[in-house]
Amino acid sequence: MTLASQANSDTKVDLVGAPDNVAYGESNATANTIVGSSAVITAKGSFDMSAKTKDDLELLSQTAISSPANVAVSFGKAASTSNAEVDGSVTAEEIKVETENENKFATEAKGFNNTGGGTSAGGVGVALGFYQSNATTSVAGDLTAETGNVELSSSTTNEENATRSESEVTDKTDMGAIENSFVPFLTNLDKLINKISGSETKSEANPNQFGLAASVSYMSSSNTASTGAPSGRSALSA
Repeated sequence: MTLASQANSDTKVDLVGAPDNVAYGESNATANTIVGSSAVITAKGSFDMSAKTKDDLELLSQTAISSPANVAVSFGKAASTSNAEVDGSVTAEEIKVETENENKFATEAKGFNNTGGGTSAGGVGVALGFYQSNATTSVAGDLTAETGNVELSSSTTNEENATRSESEVTDKTDMGAIENSFVPFLTNLDKLINKISGSETKSEANPNQFGLAASVSYMSSSNTASTGAPSGRSALSA
């Protein structure tokens, strides 16, 4: 006998072109498989119960034209949740209960300003990634495996877990243009700069010309896998 739930979420956003790009992407996958407290299940063979998610988030914001200040911002948010819960009674030859999350998270911002002349010389890339993954397998009922084993498992895996920002300037600058449209933006980023953690940043300016380039990346990522049978509420036998 098999009880299974599967949730797949695939979000892809590519925003390329404008001097001020703000890209937002969110991906959520939730799978729940539950045996209620009043349920009584008897299987002649094996009993397999699972809750699985596959969650992909791919987000890119990139500037591609000239302006006094090119700003690319990406904000990525993803959550994966799988829950397998047995509150009733299950009897079978062998029993397996599992949860599994497979994730690929990538948030990128590229603030490029490579026009080769003129007054544009500001480039900013800001990438913010917030990712959560939780897998829970719990038994608060009775599991009886008559001939085989009782297997309980949870796993959460990030195949990719990245937040990246890049900026590059190879042009001359008109300081008035930079002051009016670029410096105030940088000032507002001061608080974020202090929070940079577990991320990649890259900023470059042509040494033969005056330019301003800034990159900020911030990532918050958590993975939790939990498997348990609460004391006094469950009975497992094999």
